[in-house]
Amino acid sequence: MTRSAAPERLTDFVGQDHLLEEAVPQHLRSAAGQRPVVLRGVLGSGATAVANEYLHRTYPRLYVAAEWINFSDNDESSRLVHLALHRFRQLNGPALLVLDGVTCPERLVGLLPDHGPDVLITSAADASVWGHAESVLDVTALPTQDAVRLLRRYQPGMARSEAEQLAARLDHSPAALTQVGQQLSRKLSASHVLELSQMELLALLHRSGTHSPADRIGQAVEALAPDWCFAQDLLRALALIGAPVFPSRNLGPLFLHNPNLMSSSDRLPVALVVEALELLSRRGLIHFHANGSVVLLNLLQLFCLSTVDAPARPRVDRLVEALVIALDIDRGEPAHRADAARAAQHMLELAPDLITTAEGRTALVKLIRVNLKGNRYHRAIAQLTRFREAWGRGDSQVWSAQIDRYLAQAYEGIGNLRKAFACAERAMAAESRLSGNRNRFTLADSYSVARILGTYAPADAIRLAEAVERQQAEELGEQDRETLRTGALIARLQLSCLLPETAADHSRVVWRAQCNALGESDDETLVTLQLLGEALEATGHSAREALACFRDAKKLRRRKFGIDHAATVESTAAYLRVKGSLTPPSPHARDR
Repeated sequence: MTRSAAPERLTDFVGQDHLLEEAVPQHLRSAAGQRPVVLRGVLGSGATAVANEYLHRTYPRLYVAAEWINFSDNDESSRLVHLALHRFRQLNGPALLVLDGVTCPERLVGLLPDHGPDVLITSAADASVWGHAESVLDVTALPTQDAVRLLRRYQPGMARSEAEQLAARLDHSPAALTQVGQQLSRKLSASHVLELSQMELLALLHRSGTHSPADRIGQAVEALAPDWCFAQDLLRALALIGAPVFPSRNLGPLFLHNPNLMSSSDRLPVALVVEALELLSRRGLIHFHANGSVVLLNLLQLFCLSTVDAPARPRVDRLVEALVIALDIDRGEPAHRADAARAAQHMLELAPDLITTAEGRTALVKLIRVNLKGNRYHRAIAQLTRFREAWGRGDSQVWSAQIDRYLAQAYEGIGNLRKAFACAERAMAAESRLSGNRNRFTLADSYSVARILGTYAPADAIRLAEAVERQQAEELGEQDRETLRTGALIARLQLSCLLPETAADHSRVVWRAQCNALGESDDETLVTLQLLGEALEATGHSAREALACFRDAKKLRRRKFGIDHAATVESTAAYLRVKGSLTPPSPHARDR
């Protein structure tokens, strides 16, 4: 009874219980020694570790013999398999043969007998080439819970949130988690590893082991750019955007001073590709699945579309536009959005003439939101004006309406309400030409016009808002969110015109409709409830009803937003104000 050349059992192995306890045993029983079972995973995903753990768990409990062969594409591997099979035939009982790292499945054809031992194979080869196998089981990276458990074995006091961040940074790779975990128990802290650039992290992993995410990134590169010309274009495009967000260098100056760096058809410097992949992944343009495959989201599709749209344009120009279209500053986790926002700032500084298609211009204009959200209104106005000067009026284009829409927000932000109103009217007119007077987008622009007009001419705005509400009720329905939003605007305008009784009645009707259609905790429902309280308070004879509105708004907002949120503070202040007006002064106060 032997177990030849098997690796030592990993003392820190965790997870993969489904494979070890159910999938592998079940499929080996079904194979009955006639067909192999394959554990497939990219390098670093843990397939070898799973096979090793399975061997140690089952020998000698289930097998009288077991052999482990590091398989390579040479005659020596075939000779070792023949020797192992010969030894198994001398024994009376079940045996297990593990072939680790098979890259060419065709070399096994005719090598394994029709009736022999259980054969378990690890391989990174595609599942489609394993037609002669009993089954191909994908070995994916560790789930978060198992990854955290593994890291805490090395550093028991590590906070769960920090362990989750570190696991995500290491792509949940068992090999990388193990290597970094061993470093944590010696000299590194989790926070230090999280601060490393991708290149520094890869260097650390290379120093501490032979398997690292560098292998996985290599496969990702192959999936991303089988045509290396595309990868060259990708890096040139990133250099043209000029975003100095790479961990170790700014590609803009790099290309500026080395114009012929990427002129050859040779393979790209791996460091550059790794950094490019890291950048695109952080910005949500590509995603690495747990099984090692790469999802390109809409990047390549948009690249192809822009190629068809303008075949005479330089490839890099087309790819720059594709990157602009693909970037979504609202996608992903908050930490990723910060990276996307920085990328958007650099894209907004591009020469507008570089973007020629309607889709690209619309996407570039939409990136202005990053400045509007940050209250950088003057910068937004300057950029939008630059786009308009480069592209012309474009009255029949979506991007033209969007420019005026964002200009209206920016001018309103700096307090220039007349200009804001004029821009909102132009956006409404452009959208009307594009989509018709009763389209949802045109009606939304009409609401904006009425809202801005209401800041300095509420009486005129009421008539416009009432007309918009009627159109929205006909086209969108009385319970539609936008119809109800316009109803709340009308109530606010009535309050501005010193019609508190009318405003209270109108806001009560809208609030009840919002509770039914949107729910009592919806943001807009809560705004209307606050407005109802203000209108009731302004009547001068409904203070107790107003107090109830402010109390409910305070409670719901506190539960939803927290005690320190601006909306909660607003409702709390209103509640205390009205409560104070209803509480008679104490006798001591009267004496004083």
